Amino acid sequence: MTRNRARLATAIAIAGVLGSAALAAAANPTVSTRLFAKAGPLTMHATLTVQTVQPTSPKVGALSSCTVQPVSKPRSGVADKLVCTNASGQKVSVALAPTAATLTYHLAAPSTFSMGSATIQIRHKGDILYTLTPSDGTVSVPMTHMAALVNGHDVLYVQAGAHTYRGRIVEIH
Repeated sequence: MTRNRARLATAIAIAGVLGSAALAAAANPTVSTRLFAKAGPLTMHATLTVQTVQPTSPKVGALSSCTVQPVSKPRSGVADKLVCTNASGQKVSVALAPTAATLTYHLAAPSTFSMGSATIQIRHKGDILYTLTPSDGTVSVPMTHMAALVNGHDVLYVQAGAHTYRGRIVEIH
């Protein structure tokens, strides 16, 4: 669990480092992670995309040697700050605030399985979070739920006739 939070925080840190030159041009920098689930004959490949607010103060220019600061809400799985070295060698702190998250998914099944007649959902501790449409789609993920999705606390739930399938959603690399 801690490793997955660290991976997402690292992904955000990498996006901050790689995107530092692009931050001036990009209004809303993004970072994404890939997710996978298999529930019976159904598989889901998904991308969780997180938008962050562009740092406006201080004007930092090119950054290097960034490290993630401890988060104020450890369960969020997202870094609050990065401490980096700017072009003149000074240590600067850059806030990265996630503003929105979306999950874009693709569902696939063998031709013998009818997705159209199945109920396909993402659930968290038995609660229905999203009902997915067959094939492809996009859902908005509340920021309060993003870490649970990335950390494997949610399941892909498929009800097809008398059969029920469940598969844990995991991050893939």
